Amino acid sequence: MMMMISVHCRHPPRNG
Repeated sequence: MMMMISVHCRHPPRNG
């Protein structure tokens, strides 16, 4: 779970 969050922070999903 921690790893998943870390990855998300590295390249956040840009919406819009």
